[in-house]
Amino acid sequence: MNEVGFIFLCLISMIFILISYRLGKIWLCSFIALCLILSNITGPKIIDVFGFAITAGTPLFAALVFGTDLLAERYGKKEAQRAVLIGFFGMVFFIILSQIVLLTIALPFAKASGDAIDTIYNTSLRMI
Repeated sequence: MNEVGFIFLCLISMIFILISYRLGKIWLCSFIALCLILSNITGPKIIDVFGFAITAGTPLFAALVFGTDLLAERYGKKEAQRAVLIGFFGMVFFIILSQIVLLTIALPFAKASGDAIDTIYNTSLRMI
């Protein structure tokens, strides 16, 4: 089952990179930043695909590399570096906010969802 999910993740992320490429530089830069952030968020989940242990964010990271190559080919190396820096900025922003969210206490009726968010965000510092 992991293999099917892995293939779908690869296909969908590559299709979205190509769509954002067709829509222009701003779209591609934004999607590269989004792939960087999402690949790090999904990074703690380790899955078995074709006998290899990989993170669930690996297809997104592959799309990130493909997107930066497309951006560098069409708009230059400087724009590709800029897109990656925007992604790192977004990652730092996510980590700061997730750590602040960890300090808050969920209401009793929302304890289950609060605990789930805490579990996810507790790994955010290890994502970098």
